[in-house]
Amino acid sequence: MIIDMATKYSPKKLFLQHDVVAKFSSFDPRVRKLNLAEKSFIKHYEIYNKKVLVVGSGAGRVAANLLLFGNKVFAVESSIKLHQSALTTYPNNKFKNLVTHYGDANNLDFIKNNSFDVVFFPMNGLDYAQTLEERRNILIQMQQKLKPNGILAYSSHNLNACALSYKLKKHNPFKLFKKYEYSAEKVLGGGNIYKGSLNFTIELTLQSCKVVYSNYFCDSRNKIERFLSKNKTISKLIFPYFLLAFIKSDELLN
Repeated sequence: MIIDMATKYSPKKLFLQHDVVAKFSSFDPRVRKLNLAEKSFIKHYEIYNKKVLVVGSGAGRVAANLLLFGNKVFAVESSIKLHQSALTTYPNNKFKNLVTHYGDANNLDFIKNNSFDVVFFPMNGLDYAQTLEERRNILIQMQQKLKPNGILAYSSHNLNACALSYKLKKHNPFKLFKKYEYSAEKVLGGGNIYKGSLNFTIELTLQSCKVVYSNYFCDSRNKIERFLSKNKTISKLIFPYFLLAFIKSDELLN
């Protein structure tokens, strides 16, 4: 058992802060729409008319957008303030195919196993798990909720990009030689988050779950970035995060 005590800081407190809740609950179109990696993921796997579980659903951005593709969505969020924001913005009486539940990604026992076509943890939310053991536990539970051959997906910070990427202001070449680290959260301004090399992040998932690796998606914003994203060696040095997809394997389940 590997346990990395990254910090005593509780991520739950972060997502109760007024400024953080206000940011994710904003009606700014940039906050409400899907990002490019999410769009590519939905298109590639034809996530249309599926039953989808969104873990760490926040104020409901991803869950609500998935409804546009005919999906039935069950959303789980551990911040009571973000959960309440989602209920206010997307009430069930108007959004019939969206169920928003207040719950913790560390304990999904209230959800029936083998019941979803897709389980998705967006917005690098999995990286707020404060130990590798906690991260493994969440991945295992996500996999358990999937039907055989279902899709497990999540986005995660890319440590390698911290070495050279033009997308980031600060660089440390030594990051190229590290598998993972817990480092200070810069965007929201609190606590530590997981950042891993692409290879280590994928391998940790394969070790934890009965899944096979399928694909990754980048937030490619122009023709050059779309070209670079097709090369694994180059892309892992450029893009600050990846959206990773895995398939629940029949062979591994037997």
